[in-house]
Amino acid sequence: MSATDVRRPNILLIMADQLRRDALGVYGSWADTPHIDELARSSTIFDRAVTVSPACQPARLSLAMGQYPHNFGLWSNGPGFVPAGAPTWMSAIRDAGYDTSTFGKLHLGRLGKDLRKNEDHAVSIGFDTVNEALDARGCFAKMSHMTQAWADAGLLEAFRDDHADRLANAPLEARPSMLPLDLYYDVYVPSRAIDHIAALPADRPWFCNLSFPGPHEPWDAPEPYASMYAPEDAPTPVPVATDAEPAAPSYLDKMLRGVAHRDRAVIAGLQANYAGSVRLIDDQVGRVLELIRERGEWEHTVIAITSDHGEMNGDHGRVYKGNFYQSAVSVPLIIRIPGVTRGERSAALVELHDVGPTLAELAAAPLVVEQFAQSLVPSCHDPTAPARAVHISEYKRDYMVSDGRYRLVVNRDADSVVLHDLQQDPGEQHNVLTGHRDVELELREGLFRAITRAQLTAKRPGNVRAFRLQKAEAQARLAPDQPSGVPE
Repeated sequence: MSATDVRRPNILLIMADQLRRDALGVYGSWADTPHIDELARSSTIFDRAVTVSPACQPARLSLAMGQYPHNFGLWSNGPGFVPAGAPTWMSAIRDAGYDTSTFGKLHLGRLGKDLRKNEDHAVSIGFDTVNEALDARGCFAKMSHMTQAWADAGLLEAFRDDHADRLANAPLEARPSMLPLDLYYDVYVPSRAIDHIAALPADRPWFCNLSFPGPHEPWDAPEPYASMYAPEDAPTPVPVATDAEPAAPSYLDKMLRGVAHRDRAVIAGLQANYAGSVRLIDDQVGRVLELIRERGEWEHTVIAITSDHGEMNGDHGRVYKGNFYQSAVSVPLIIRIPGVTRGERSAALVELHDVGPTLAELAAAPLVVEQFAQSLVPSCHDPTAPARAVHISEYKRDYMVSDGRYRLVVNRDADSVVLHDLQQDPGEQHNVLTGHRDVELELREGLFRAITRAQLTAKRPGNVRAFRLQKAEAQARLAPDQPSGVPE
């Protein structure tokens, strides 16, 4: 695609909920993801992307606002939302002339009992078309377009009964969903996105946020995916560490002293079901990519694939997320820019919220609101280009900081808790704080610099009128021959 094209590229952001990085074939998974793997061959594959927080809500708010959890005060899942009308990179893309839409899990506003009544909020932060649907845990008691479709099919109460039984009696049991395949979350959501994209005019660029509710638990992949992978073939989970005693109190310390999940049969069953969910998502991604090709837009569409955080799947005796182990904090990140990316891998240290300014730059959409993420377009052009000296993640007022080799956890009192050498000890079994004082101090300084910059210069995105004035000034400065954001 030429930089002089008057048409700006379409943009497709694909997110999955609780998708660990190594769940994709391109990162070495035991599950098959042929469609995503094929896409990766013409993309930049980021090998060192981490979530800004290993929990759904703070991670998604960080992605939307380009800030860290400590900037907006949400350290874990709880009451928090992007202020209505706040400037975001999504609204910047819409203001650049794009049709914008979101399908699936958004989790950026007050949820209420009916997500359909919350669509005005999503419109106010950047989306023209909204069809929000949560994961099974979320939609259990909330109405949406998707749960209304279940009700119309006479399935809603049966779903609620099934889900209540799972929670009460067997929260870790893997068994197929009682929903038919076409109404299952990870089929319903992309189907609505496909319907929308198929009806779009060919002469206007579009941005679609396709956010799969899976493979978030419960482990309820529908057939035929539930039986696609055999539990006996599941990889052996990372063992519980015996030489990683935390050096100071922290949430990590509290978590490690909790109940460990060590029943191999149970863990293997949920691993197999999780792999089936990932394969289902890959097949649905394939449907969307085929539509883009059929519309003749393949060479005019930027595609990014990522996740809000990972899933432990039995590693370290844990399930779910909410910690700084690599299984929970590492996320896949694949970015395809037609004519630019070529299936190369980048070792740049990146954070989840970097996706926002990256897509905004590719849309030639000026960002004038203060944010701390950074565009990865330079790394897409040159995979050897560095992004930052360290990347960080935050949870329960603890911090993780890593230079790619070493990973340090610091508690809310600024005490170092644990240091892992990810190169020599990829299973994170040994706390090497003793004897690595120089590494500890260097990482602490990197963390201090990152937090200080974000804390001292943060501007809460609440003054919409001031933002609009700034945006008008920025757009006036944007030359009429501004490149499309997709250079040659």
